Amino acid sequence: MAVVWTLKTVPVLAAPDSDGPVVEADSKATEAPADEPEEGTEVTARSAPPPLDANEPGRARLHGGQFSMRVAFVGAYRIVSRFDSSPYCENPVPAVVADRKKFCGFGAPPAIDLAIGFAPLNGLEPFGWARFGFVGERETDTKPLVTLGVGARLYTSNDSAFKFFIQPAVGWELEKGQGHANWRDTQYKQDLLIQLLAGPQYDFTRGFGAYAAAGITAGIFRAIQSWMEFDIGVQARY
Repeated sequence: MAVVWTLKTVPVLAAPDSDGPVVEADSKATEAPADEPEEGTEVTARSAPPPLDANEPGRARLHGGQFSMRVAFVGAYRIVSRFDSSPYCENPVPAVVADRKKFCGFGAPPAIDLAIGFAPLNGLEPFGWARFGFVGERETDTKPLVTLGVGARLYTSNDSAFKFFIQPAVGWELEKGQGHANWRDTQYKQDLLIQLLAGPQYDFTRGFGAYAAAGITAGIFRAIQSWMEFDIGVQARY
């Protein structure tokens, strides 16, 4: 009896000397891509970081990109050193010209500060401001104070709710005298005012804060004059 062997040219998975059955490979099978995860492997999605939340602690206290409006009450002590043509710093007695004071100190009438600004950076807030006195100044026979100007706030600890600021500013004093008889020989010149304040601010939210400031505002044309002032106010931002 003759035995005929037929050979097939197909790959085998079992070794020739293996005791197991010979298994033919599927010629249509393809190799899985190398980057596909194996079955049962946990896949971690790579996604972009979430957008910064303006209400998160820290970011909620930044001023950058916001418009602002401030309102403050101003109290001050005035020091005036007169020129010969300056307004008197107390009610003059016409019969005693030589005794009219050249130097005076007195409490200034209360005033209100208004300011509108914009912060291009978190630590820098330029603004325009105005100051209006509630009543006239009796000592110098001056109408209620009117000042217009510009300035900037420079903040520290920008991302903190509690921060400090320095505020340089300049202004122009506009009011005139009240015109009483004993002051008719004086000149109420418009005056250039230079201001430097500093103080703390607490931001309750991204849009609202309160502050206090102390410093000096000084003038040089009407008289050598200064306001040693203290301000307390609030700031709204949007």
